[in-house]
Amino acid sequence: MVRHRVRLAVVLIFLALTSLACTLSSLRGPSIVGTWQGTYDGDRIEMVFERDGHFVINVAGSTETGQYRVDMSTMPVQLDLITDAGTILTIIEFVDNNTLRLENNYNDEPRPTAFSDTATFHRVNP
Repeated sequence: MVRHRVRLAVVLIFLALTSLACTLSSLRGPSIVGTWQGTYDGDRIEMVFERDGHFVINVAGSTETGQYRVDMSTMPVQLDLITDAGTILTIIEFVDNNTLRLENNYNDEPRPTAFSDTATFHRVNP
């Protein structure tokens, strides 16, 4: 009988910790880490964001690599793509955990503050 109670207690603790971990994970919100695909101006785009802060973006056969920074405390969320050629200042919005909208600056303009001609991307690999 004591063994049964100990097993039951262990199972209940495990379930409580699993539930807590899932709840905390959902409170953090979505993550940009993963592989995202979308189309913009007729070009197929694939973006890969690694946990270590590196990214690879493929656009119409051209590849760009570098590091990224995300500031989730701003609205909209700010994403900086840092390459050898310079820094691209973007804003993103998570439509849901696996869909995001992105707006970026052109020709060294300031960071956009709103979405206009928005590209939408879907996560294909977490």
